[in-house]
Amino acid sequence: MMRSLSMLGLIWAVIIGQMPCWAKAGAAPAGFVLIDRSTVRLSDLFRHLGPAGDQSVGPAPLPGQQIIVPASQRAVIAARFHLALKNPPHNAVVIRRSGQAVPIARLKAALAPALADAGAPRRPVVSLINTDSPMIPPGTQPTITTTDLQFDPSNDHFSATLVITAPGMGLEPISVYGSALPGISVVIATHTLQPGEIINGADITDALVARASVPARPVRTIASVLGMQVQRAINAHEPLSSRALASPVLIRKGALVELVLHMPGITISAHGVALGSGSAGDVIAILNPNSQAVLQAIVRGPDRADVVPGSVATRHQHPTPYYRAAEVQ
Repeated sequence: MMRSLSMLGLIWAVIIGQMPCWAKAGAAPAGFVLIDRSTVRLSDLFRHLGPAGDQSVGPAPLPGQQIIVPASQRAVIAARFHLALKNPPHNAVVIRRSGQAVPIARLKAALAPALADAGAPRRPVVSLINTDSPMIPPGTQPTITTTDLQFDPSNDHFSATLVITAPGMGLEPISVYGSALPGISVVIATHTLQPGEIINGADITDALVARASVPARPVRTIASVLGMQVQRAINAHEPLSSRALASPVLIRKGALVELVLHMPGITISAHGVALGSGSAGDVIAILNPNSQAVLQAIVRGPDRADVVPGSVATRHQHPTPYYRAAEVQ
């Protein structure tokens, strides 16, 4: 936002609070001046003033905003301060005050108590419409007060005024509009997830999401989906649905599998060929390429399965094995 610094305001500030300065000054400082204080000084407008440049000319713009001081206005200021200019001012000076943005989350938190008092849903998801982050002096913490809040329970919309202040600035009111929708705690993706990815802790997080945006069979806890495999693309910040996830396939059809048979006091290990795919705990058929016998086995890990206790070998129906006997160690 840009606002012109009023000539009348600057002259008034000079008349009531400044002493004459007979210092010789240069008329052309940099065309853009960045400051981090609440007042504009003579040194922001003229060069080579020495200690006299510390005199205040008037209020600085709000943090993050700027003012333009035209050449004609600078000439008036120079005359009021009795500055002996080498050359008359011929250019405007843009004075910008540095600032840091107040996080939108801080604005929402400030609205929460007033929304609760106005009858908003419990644990609402607050959205702000067309609200830019207000600016405060760098390194400061804002104080935010909510006033004039109006809440419409028929559509969960609200309007309010937030009064913001911080050290080095006065009160700055801003109008805000938005909605406070019923929320539900679910698990969302922290970034885009592609089919086939295995979910780890960095991929997901807890979040409060508007109930209307939650898919069918939402995931409610992180622990329940760690190690699961993504079945379809999931966008960043999208709530996870259990329908989009599955246990990862540990054995694929046609893979060479370590087959383990557990018997009292003895464990026998051999190799076979998977006749189907399976995830942990699934029961699939495993072919012995040498004998063409088929056993039922429980998937225990990547390309590893345990023979189902009591499983009876059957004859494989296809005469051609997946592998020749010489390929199986």
